[in-house]
Order: sequence, then structure tokens, then C-alpha cells
Amino acid sequence: DSGADNTYADLNIAVWLGIELEKVKPKTSFGANYKAFVSYPAKTALSIDGYSFTLPIYYTKNFGTRAIIGQEIFFDRFKIVFERYEWKLTMLPK
Repeated sequence: DSGADNTYADLNIAVWLGIELEKVKPKTSFGANYKAFVSYPAKTALSIDGYSFTLPIYYTKNFGTRAIIGQEIFFDRFKIVFERYEWKLTMLPK
């Protein structure tokens, strides 16, 4: 979602990755509908097409989707091209 500042993911992904969130201080975030929800920010190591980096991901319960890519950090490191007519998303390291 190019409108999101931060990157968000479902809490189950953190569990699957083995990320321990018990000691993480919860943060209040707000959706596009201005509704508040609780998230747990954790630095997460990612690798996309051989390019590795660390990104803070805000994990949350009952998210409704698996993940949303936020603008901060991620958009600074990648050129993002979405071609809706082909339902194609391309991410190229800068």
C-alpha cells in the first residue's frame, strides 16, 4: 500500500519467523479509516532478489491481509512499479 508510512504484517508471520514480540512495547497505529489498532514493531531481516536489508515491520492481530508495504525505508531502497493493467508489481533495488 503506497499510502502507508510503515510496513505492517499479520502477527502470525512474526510467529512463523520466530520473532519474539513478548518484550516489544506495543504501539498504537491508525488505518486509512482512522481506526486505531495495536501493533508490535520489530526489526526484521529481509532478502529480495539477493538484496538483503533490515526493515522495521509492525506486526498486528486480525489484520485482514498478510502484509502492507509502507513507504518509509522500503520505498527509499527500491524502485516500485505497479502495472495494474497486468496486475504486475516490480521491485528493483536502487
